[in-house]
Amino acid sequence: MAKRGAIICGAIAVLVVIAAVILIVYFTLPEDEESVCPSSTIDANRFDCYPEDGADQTKCEERGCCWREPEDDANAPWCFYPTIYGYEVIREPSPIPLGITLNLQWLDDIPRRYPYGVSNTVEKLQVDIEHQTDSRLRIKIYDETTDRFEVPLQLPKVTEKAKNPLYDVKYTDYPFSLQITRIDTGTVIFDTSVGGFTYTNQFIQMSTKFPSSNVYGFGEHNHRQYRHNLDWKTWAIFTRDVAPVDEWNLYGAQPLHMCIEDDGNAHGILFLNSNAMDIVLQPAPALTYRTIGGILDFYIFLGPSPEDIVKQYTLEFTGTPMMPPYWALGFQLCKWGYEDLDQVKNIVEDMRDHNIPQDVQYADIDYMSGYRDFTIDQEKWAGLGEFFDELHAYGQRGIIILDHGIHNEDDVQYAPYESGNVMNIWINESDAVTPIEGEVWPGYSYYPDFTNPECAKWWTNHSVQFYNEVPYDALWIDMNEPSNFVQGSTSDPPCNDNSLNFPPYLPKILGGLMYDKTICMDSVQHLGIQYDLHSLYGHSMSVVTHETLKTIFPDKRSMVLTRSQFAGTGHFAGHWLGDNQSQWRQIPWSVVGMLEYALFGFPYIGADICGFWYNTTESMCQRWQQLGAFYPYSRNHNADGWAHQHPTVWSDDVIDNIRFYLMERYRLLPFLYTLFYGAYTKGSTVVRPFAHEFPTDEKSRDVDTQFLWGPCFMITPVMTEDAVEVDAYFPDDRWYDYYTGEEIAEEIRGTTVTLDAPMDYMPLHVRGGYVIPTQEPNTTTTTSRQNSFGLIVGLGSGNNSESVGNMFWDDGESRETIENGDYTLISFEATENDVKIRVQKADYITGLTELAWDTLRVFGLQEQPAEVLADGEPVYFEYDSGLKVLSVTEMGMVDITIDHNITWIAFTSFLHPAYIFIFLNVCLSRDEGFRNHTEDVHVTPVDTDRFDCYPEPNANQIKCESRGCIWAQPQSDENAPWCYYPSVYGYEITGEPLETTLGKTMEVLWIDDIPKRYSDDVSTTIEKLRVDIEHQTDTRLRIKIYDENANRYEVPLQLPEVTTKAESPLYAVEYIDSPFSLQIQRIDTGTIIFDTSVGGFTYTNQFIQMSTKFPSSNVYGFGEHNHRQYRHNLDWKTWAIFTRDIEPVVKWNLYGAHALHMCIEDDGNAHGVLLLNSNAMDIVLQPTPALTYRTIGGILDFYVFLGPSPEDIVNQYTVQVIGPPMMPPYWALGFQLCKWGYESLDEVKGIVEDMRAQGIPQDVQYADVDHMSNYRDFTVDPVNWAGLGEFFEELHEYGQHGIIILDHAIHSKEGNGYLPFDTGEEMHVWINETDGITPLEGEMWPGLTYFPDFTNPVTQIWWTAHCVDFHEEVPYDALWIDMDEPSNFVQGSTSDPPCNNNSLNFPPYLPKIRGSLMYDDSICMDSVQYLGTHYDVHSLYGHSMSVMTHEALKTVFPNKRSMTLTRSQFTGTGHVAGHWSGDNQSQWRQIPWSIIAMLEYSLFGFPYMGSDICGFWYNTTESMCQRWHQLGAFYPYSRNHNADGWTHQHPTVWSDDVIDNIRYILLERYKLLPFLYTLFFRAYTEGSTVVRPFAHEFPTDKQSLVVETQFLWGPCFMVTPVMKEGEEIPEANRGTTVTLDAPMDYIPLHVRGGYVIPTQEPNTTTTLSRQNSFGMIVALGSGQLNEATGSLFWDDGDSRETIENGTYTLISFSATNGNVDITVEKTGYTMYLTDLSWNTLRVFGLQDKPTEVFADGVSVAFEYNSELKVMEVNELGMKDVTANHQVTWS
Repeated sequence: MAKRGAIICGAIAVLVVIAAVILIVYFTLPEDEESVCPSSTIDANRFDCYPEDGADQTKCEERGCCWREPEDDANAPWCFYPTIYGYEVIREPSPIPLGITLNLQWLDDIPRRYPYGVSNTVEKLQVDIEHQTDSRLRIKIYDETTDRFEVPLQLPKVTEKAKNPLYDVKYTDYPFSLQITRIDTGTVIFDTSVGGFTYTNQFIQMSTKFPSSNVYGFGEHNHRQYRHNLDWKTWAIFTRDVAPVDEWNLYGAQPLHMCIEDDGNAHGILFLNSNAMDIVLQPAPALTYRTIGGILDFYIFLGPSPEDIVKQYTLEFTGTPMMPPYWALGFQLCKWGYEDLDQVKNIVEDMRDHNIPQDVQYADIDYMSGYRDFTIDQEKWAGLGEFFDELHAYGQRGIIILDHGIHNEDDVQYAPYESGNVMNIWINESDAVTPIEGEVWPGYSYYPDFTNPECAKWWTNHSVQFYNEVPYDALWIDMNEPSNFVQGSTSDPPCNDNSLNFPPYLPKILGGLMYDKTICMDSVQHLGIQYDLHSLYGHSMSVVTHETLKTIFPDKRSMVLTRSQFAGTGHFAGHWLGDNQSQWRQIPWSVVGMLEYALFGFPYIGADICGFWYNTTESMCQRWQQLGAFYPYSRNHNADGWAHQHPTVWSDDVIDNIRFYLMERYRLLPFLYTLFYGAYTKGSTVVRPFAHEFPTDEKSRDVDTQFLWGPCFMITPVMTEDAVEVDAYFPDDRWYDYYTGEEIAEEIRGTTVTLDAPMDYMPLHVRGGYVIPTQEPNTTTTTSRQNSFGLIVGLGSGNNSESVGNMFWDDGESRETIENGDYTLISFEATENDVKIRVQKADYITGLTELAWDTLRVFGLQEQPAEVLADGEPVYFEYDSGLKVLSVTEMGMVDITIDHNITWIAFTSFLHPAYIFIFLNVCLSRDEGFRNHTEDVHVTPVDTDRFDCYPEPNANQIKCESRGCIWAQPQSDENAPWCYYPSVYGYEITGEPLETTLGKTMEVLWIDDIPKRYSDDVSTTIEKLRVDIEHQTDTRLRIKIYDENANRYEVPLQLPEVTTKAESPLYAVEYIDSPFSLQIQRIDTGTIIFDTSVGGFTYTNQFIQMSTKFPSSNVYGFGEHNHRQYRHNLDWKTWAIFTRDIEPVVKWNLYGAHALHMCIEDDGNAHGVLLLNSNAMDIVLQPTPALTYRTIGGILDFYVFLGPSPEDIVNQYTVQVIGPPMMPPYWALGFQLCKWGYESLDEVKGIVEDMRAQGIPQDVQYADVDHMSNYRDFTVDPVNWAGLGEFFEELHEYGQHGIIILDHAIHSKEGNGYLPFDTGEEMHVWINETDGITPLEGEMWPGLTYFPDFTNPVTQIWWTAHCVDFHEEVPYDALWIDMDEPSNFVQGSTSDPPCNNNSLNFPPYLPKIRGSLMYDDSICMDSVQYLGTHYDVHSLYGHSMSVMTHEALKTVFPNKRSMTLTRSQFTGTGHVAGHWSGDNQSQWRQIPWSIIAMLEYSLFGFPYMGSDICGFWYNTTESMCQRWHQLGAFYPYSRNHNADGWTHQHPTVWSDDVIDNIRYILLERYKLLPFLYTLFFRAYTEGSTVVRPFAHEFPTDKQSLVVETQFLWGPCFMVTPVMKEGEEIPEANRGTTVTLDAPMDYIPLHVRGGYVIPTQEPNTTTTLSRQNSFGMIVALGSGQLNEATGSLFWDDGDSRETIENGTYTLISFSATNGNVDITVEKTGYTMYLTDLSWNTLRVFGLQDKPTEVFADGVSVAFEYNSELKVMEVNELGMKDVTANHQVTWS
């Protein structure tokens, strides 16, 4: 094959370069280097050598790494390590007491990562391998010559080498690597042979393979799942104050992970390093550690069970988790933002009044004076100490917050600051003397150095003193990352410019700066520098606070709760998951957080129940309280400014439900406390993942929406809004319903099932084989501990159904009860016949001798007992034979400190009458009914005010009323709906709206008792919504209504980011609480421009509706449709918006999607509203006047533009939001010619030559799909179109241009050597079927085809490459993209059935789209694209293809403006492309429709717009084509185009008279091109329209509001086409309509007074025209001097960014009745202009004949028509257009 294109050539060039590089490397590196970069690598096994931005081949190879494009995985690195890299062992290993030590040296000839002086490579390393225990190994790699920072944790000192280790260690000398193997299975658990080992001063990296993909841990992050996603994820670890919202580095630093091997064994690895680091996970599966300091210090724990890992990590290594006091397991309440202490007292009292358990009340920073630690606000919080004493009297506790920053003002007497100065306890600047100053809550602050022993004394001293004033029970320490409200410090600059603050490698931390939201890294502490110690700040503060509390409470356990933490902090403190948000999505994230912190050694863990930031909703808080009742640390806490969310603020039913679940928690506290005893003594977990209990069960490894307490109590929370059922996985064991005791069916074990879960219910289950101790609950732990105990027995699976359990009990708060033996320990054993209670230890007996074992529930008992004996005494019992549950409520076995027995005898062949009882299963009551609001609020509206509640077919009364709507016959308007919404429907505001940076935000809830539109299985109603009101600019408002708890699809347009609220908005926003509605008012006139109070607001998963009133009936816009009039007909019209390949004939949804409209108010002001939503939708217009939006996906995202003029609307919409319209090259304003169906290239050449011969202007000739080989993109038909490239070159020689068409679909037949398909396959650019893997196949012009996914960045590369390649063969000047709706000649796909039967392809509501299917003439809606499902992005296909084509043309033409012409488009596409109105027809009626389309697309931001002149389908006629050419000469985009099979209609086919007329009108167009080009300049820079409706210039003129058969160019050039066969036309003339003569060769054109229009002598191409002289048309105005003005923009016509670069000339004109001044405002482009002249002048409306005319002072000849009042000058001769000129007359 002679040529494979630029891609192949490029590949060859790259190969040549690579070959050269290989030769160079071959002679400089070891002999075997040729195998170092193998010719093929599995993408997943590449380890990134250049993770920084800006990687390229040169930078990569400078590091000695390999550069190659990934073969399959686009996420894999291009730059990766070779097989030989790093270090080598340079001598035999030396023995050390615990193992061996190795000496390493950097490999010769391997380039250093950084140049000398940046981050020097540590040339020699020492590796210590310590066999510390049989299950723990240490690998320490460090600089043998220089001391580097090592984490100063107090770890156990090991003196004896392990004797029977579970592991074996091997190493490879060259290049050095380590392999650790589990001896009994041979599994390699640590393997660094993957390469890339690097050790520099500030960059250390080591990679290792995982033995499986079951990887857990690393923190602190907001992981979305417990088992890690290994698909190239990078997690930075560096403590940071930021809310847990995105995948950022958060408060803690936990470099620990666990891996469950494929056989169920587990191992863990701690990387003991406190410097900032990246943890890189990749699908090999593998892990890369990258840290910027310290040493490599690995501790490897061999398990072999997951629980063993936690034990080995905590109990044997970092220290046992803290043992909380019993009261700390009670429910706790807090809010930042209490008004005062009285409000707190009232809330606590209200909790008591409602009998809701509460053990702890917090005081957040509100209690402080000026937010200063150890102070009290004496105005609002006086008496805090006495209040805490009152809590104690009720058996409750009080906790205060302390932050880390100490206010440092010298003029304020503040003892902590003063004593801190004396004791020198601050962190200092780099000079080690000056305290570093930051800013936190109290203002300017110093930072205590908690690594300084003096600081510990200082902190303890002030804590003790403050305790004497406020007798708190524990301390909550916050902001200790350490947080800073300024970057670095208050100095200028904030931090020194050095490698500590700006290291050579920056991990992927949030903020892009090491000191973002914290202090400078070179600040100095007692133990080192902040660079090393930063992530230890919270840990050191926790340790000091823990020790402080020992001083305050020498005999009692207290508690530290910390936000920031490190490895081992769990020994001293508990942790909560930080400043979460009141969003549904946060609820499951909290479960993942708990599971991870269980692994990290923090059993005392929980999240802020109901969320910290934002307003919660009742349903969310109810579900969250259900889950939160089973957080080990159970606290409801929220932020200042957001509505209260403590339990008693809700409805009675919800209060009852919260009480119920908290009481169940308190019932189970003996079990929970025992689990903490196990954590403290055995290192076991409290909250436990399924994978810890069932590690060989592959399904259990993924479970993170359920969890266990200990080994046996399963919690299955409901965490999805509106859900009344939940999926639950049951591992293979016996499980019982906690509430009823019913056993889960055996066939369900090992499967996931859906459980019923009404709002007041959360599934809880007990595992067989276990006994759970309980206690009758009360409202505090103090009172609960005085109640009797009980047992729940879940019989097991053994021969005798054995079950076991235990209970730990002490006084609940004394220190070291376990160490001192001051406790009681009881074991339980149960079988099918008895329960044994055995006291193992009874050294704490206070109160226990008086308490009794009273209740017993035995689950899974197969036979009914005849008798139950408690310590030998018969007791009353109940047995449910259906549930197989035995219940005893009064066993009366007093004294917990002694052994007890419960036994029973089963029935055999008889039924004992004394024991026949009925066991009642009491379920929670639930009200299933609803009250119909319409019964007492309905007032019959007039017909036009009815809003359709049942727009689907076959409405009837039953269907209507089932939706809560009203059914009634219209009174007079037969088009009005029978089924309409009541006045109370939709949502209501909950809580007070809150201020935001840009406006307000509020939450709205679905109104109670209003029926849902659909059942949940059809389209779930979203019961809670957030409404954001953003005052973005004075003239722009945004209303965003969305589900804050679920990520719904939002249109991914790049819109301007607004950070400042509008200062003087033209609008005011009001809202009504219930039912919720919004009203937007224009302030200066009081006009309400947006009013949703008409009702019917609905928001379900696949049906969203909102209605609003119009302030007038002057409504324009919405598209793309074939509207019959410009101003909308509001008589019950429905317009669907959903891109579709269909000709513009009927009122169908067409090619584009534009949910924008403009309304001109009755006073002439105008506003616009954009609904930014790309899903299929209906726009319903009704005579109220009103509008209803109905969309089937996405969100409601409104942008409201206030104008106030219509032109202002376009400016605000385009230039200010979606982007200015594209600036076309000058040649694109010339006339263009095309036909689908040219026989051959020769025919095209003949037509072009004929046009030249006839002197008819033509700038562009197209090649339609005929030019392709078998209709395949990027090909040329070698038979009929050979030489196309040469023909385009010939066009260029004539100053003309060529454009080709490209369709969207790529022929999918394999093996035909079609390069676009082959490369598309390799690069995975296709839209896929629902599996996300298989390309969806359709059928288009080439036959069977795939569809490129133009939302995929990889597609940009592919598309650009082929555009570049084909341009080498055919030097086109622009690209015309077609069929990009996307069109498909089969429905959906070529599969059978074509599309899946699901709610995406068959949604519950089908908008009034053309065809009866979503995928009619298109592809399946569930097909998968890069940015989502086709259901959401369908209408963006043409837009995305336009954007990528626009970008491709930048590569093809880096310096010249090209042009994209697209059929399908969306909001904002006009920024990158022009549009034509599609496949119209050669019919007279289509001519006026084309004007309406142009006017609408002017509003949509598409000034470059036109229709196919003379029509596309069918045969035109000479007269029609003549009239259409007269009009088409004034389309901004002027092209004659028709279809295959119909007769030619290019200008030269007609009679001479018609040819002459077409030539004439086209030459008039070319004469006016300077004016048209200037209008495009204004559109690009000011957002004004080119084609302009009369209504834009005359908005107060009622007649102008409806004019749609005439239009303007700009403000002043009126076009009045003749569009009816054989008829004259109406014309608006100074407020009236008159009839003008319009013979066949004439189109009326008029110039508006007050304007000057620049002209140029025309020629047959723009290239030739631009060489001619200029002229002016002056239409004198109405003022005293008849002033007229105008302007001319000029540049070279096709260079890119001439406006941005200032390479243009701008000229202004000012005329009166005595002169014309030509003033050059800017001369950035002068080429040719100095040689051109101003030659012609026509002045209209000059009342008196001049006596003489002067051009630059020189008298010139002129003509004056006294009847027409027109003066003409034909030879002004004013040369040099770049100079100022003047024409005068007298």
